[in-house]
Parts: sequence; structure tokens; C-alpha cells
Amino acid sequence: MDHEDQRILALLEELLEYTIRLSQVEEDPDIDVELLTRKCRERLTELQKIRSGNLIGLKHGDGGHNHDLNQNERIIEALRKLEIHTKQCLDVLVRCRSRTETELASLRQTGKAIRAYAGAV
Repeated sequence: MDHEDQRILALLEELLEYTIRLSQVEEDPDIDVELLTRKCRERLTELQKIRSGNLIGLKHGDGGHNHDLNQNERIIEALRKLEIHTKQCLDVLVRCRSRTETELASLRQTGKAIRAYAGAV
């Protein structure tokens, strides 16, 4: 496994770790969502830089060596895991946003009622 492939796998594993942690925001409101999303963006940017014109980790024209095939399978499996957990994370974040919007709407209604009451007194 060359250095570039090792770095790609490490970045994918970090992304997976951060994504799983983000998906736990419902159970743990102390999770720093901003920090984790920033870390995800940084890892994605690093992956884009490493890619350098080739499909991540996939070698072109190297005769289909088993080493490269095995490495490609590891990278593809890491991408599959990341995709699954990213979808779960997005579902959780959408639910959180929806709850926040509902709470905000309720607070706005309460504010209107208080202002109306204060104006009537």
C-alpha cells in the first residue's frame, strides 16, 4: 500500500468517525456540531487534493495487480460505510433542524402573545 492510499484510507476513517459522532447529536446535545462539520470539510478538501485527477485510489493502466485490486476494494468498502453513516447522520440532523424550527415557531407565538397582552394592559 503506497503512502497516498494509506492517507486516503486514514481520511475516510476519520470522516466516518466524525460522521458517526455527528449522528449521535440527538442523544448527546453537548456534541460540538460546528467543530465536527468543520473537520469533515477539512478531510474532504484533503481527499480532493490527493485525488489528483484519478478516481480515489484507483490506478489506471497498472495491469490489474492483486495488490491494487485489494487496495481498491478496501477504499470502496470505506466509501460504502461512509455513505451509509452519512445518510443516517443527515436524517438525524434534519430531525434536529425540524424540532428547532418547531420550537422557534412556538417561541415566536409566545412572544406575540406576550406583546399583545402587554399592549392590552
